[in-house]
Amino acid sequence: MIFLAFVATFLTFISELVRAVHTEIDDEMSEEAGVRDALSGLDDRDADGREGTLWRSGRAPHWARQALSRFHAVLTSHNYSESAARALLGPSRLSMQGAWPRLSAPLEDALPQLRSDHALAHGSRSLLCTFLLNVSVPVPDLEASLGSTRLLGELVDLGVLRQGRGGRWLSQVQLCPITTGGRRGALVLFVDWDKLRPWHQVMTATIDTYALLRAQRLTPTSWTPLRLLDLCSGSGSQGLHAAALFGQNRRVSLTLVDLNPRALRFAKANVLLNNLPRVTLYEGNLYDALPPSRCSADSSQGASCIRGFDLILANPPYVPSFGGGQMFVAGGSDGERITEAIVRGARAHLNVRGRLMLVANLANVHDAYLSKVAGWWLGDAGTARSTSICAVSAAEASIDVLHGEVWTAEQYAGNFLGSDESREQYRRFLRQSGVNSMTNAFIFARKTSPFLSGDAVPLEGCSSRVRGLASVWHALVDLENPAHTRALSVVSEVLSGTSQRCVAPVCPCRRCVCSPSGSSWLPLVER
Repeated sequence: MIFLAFVATFLTFISELVRAVHTEIDDEMSEEAGVRDALSGLDDRDADGREGTLWRSGRAPHWARQALSRFHAVLTSHNYSESAARALLGPSRLSMQGAWPRLSAPLEDALPQLRSDHALAHGSRSLLCTFLLNVSVPVPDLEASLGSTRLLGELVDLGVLRQGRGGRWLSQVQLCPITTGGRRGALVLFVDWDKLRPWHQVMTATIDTYALLRAQRLTPTSWTPLRLLDLCSGSGSQGLHAAALFGQNRRVSLTLVDLNPRALRFAKANVLLNNLPRVTLYEGNLYDALPPSRCSADSSQGASCIRGFDLILANPPYVPSFGGGQMFVAGGSDGERITEAIVRGARAHLNVRGRLMLVANLANVHDAYLSKVAGWWLGDAGTARSTSICAVSAAEASIDVLHGEVWTAEQYAGNFLGSDESREQYRRFLRQSGVNSMTNAFIFARKTSPFLSGDAVPLEGCSSRVRGLASVWHALVDLENPAHTRALSVVSEVLSGTSQRCVAPVCPCRRCVCSPSGSSWLPLVER
């Protein structure tokens, strides 16, 4: 009898264990299906099932526009913002981790990771926990913060919210706050959670995202771009921020381009959520996605666009890649394939006095890098010039490369996720690809004159530079970083064109010596 009782107990235990495993698997499958279909109501496919080439907000369902407008009003009323997130997490948390943390825990378990002195209202904390930190709060708390069961139901219909175990609401997407400055205040942007999925995801807002956003706000106040283009737009963070920043008192128009249909779906939601007008989306590869009539047929040979852009923004994939993998990561064998294509096309697509602002990892930045970037800028036209590439590019553009610490290929590969064997394989791949070093960087280019015809005359002033600034991305973003003020000053000087220039008979593609000025900062010029 004792034996039979033991067997019965054991079988009951096994049955409960199998049931628990099945429940776990079902939950994971349900979660994955829900995340995959998040915001899918904003997909607009044509009769053949293909994504339309052009999208404007008027094509979105009326109910979705209304729901997102109501959601934005709730977020605004509860101060869903960068400043509130920093108050809840600490001012340096974003910079230290490189992205907002995904805590993935119930509120009671996540409390030790939140500041107890944040002084935020209950509703603000509940919304930030749910949508920014993936922390599940008690059901009454979230429902009270949203203010109505109608909005709750609409967010479920949009695929933003789902119920998890215990009935608590979980957000299937992350909602990142973005400071814009000016009257508009903050943007809020849907992105994917930083969790690997078996489809091409939408990159979350990371340190490079916020660094380029900060750089936008450091452009001269007298500069008034009206036509904006965001390439590799992802969630639309850069372009939507620029539309809000530069559209305070002017009618700006924005074009977003991305190759990933999921990214465009999220960008559509973000356009509607933030109620930004005059935004057009195209699915496709960089400049090729734009309407053919935008540029003349011989633009590759030096003709400007009929209606060019005043600002081109880009946060392209920049990680050296074997091939495959997430679309927002893979930047070709040296990480610069897409960066190069963007710089090459900028010359034909920028208006005079227009700017390119790009953030990426760059390879071998000390190895005649300015010559390489200037060659990208000129494209095929550079090979036809009898004068130096730098002289030609300097005559029609100012190009600045601002980079942080330079890591060897071995150091860079050390951060590669995986086993020691996979990291060693990645090190060998970098070396075989000619990558000796990598660095965080910006490329800022300003078109100062139309295309030159014939041979260019070398300029006396060096209008293009490569320089280093320690922890450049983090210093810009982290308000408590010791180099924060200096980083703001340096980037402002670069973008305004008031920083120290080299004066030499030749361009610094060969040699250029800078004399120290009255400031404590000495530019690092390519040698």
